[in-house]
Amino acid sequence: MPPAANLLFGSDDTAALQAGLRSDVAIGSPLHNCARPDGKVIYKTIGSVDLLEMRRKILAAMPSDYIGFNKYWASGN
Repeated sequence: MPPAANLLFGSDDTAALQAGLRSDVAIGSPLHNCARPDGKVIYKTIGSVDLLEMRRKILAAMPSDYIGFNKYWASGN
């Protein structure tokens, strides 16, 4: 598995960054994305992060030997 990339925006053109991510996000708003190593976004939010919800999404997406773990975390229990 290739290492995950940490991408940094290296320009003063914030409009281009906004167009590249999500057009409904106001410039300066906190945007949080959590992606798997393959690039699929599993959690995204604008504003505050719900740590419990993000944790459940991460644990549901992680590989495990027992599929019941993934189903449990995905169910929201």
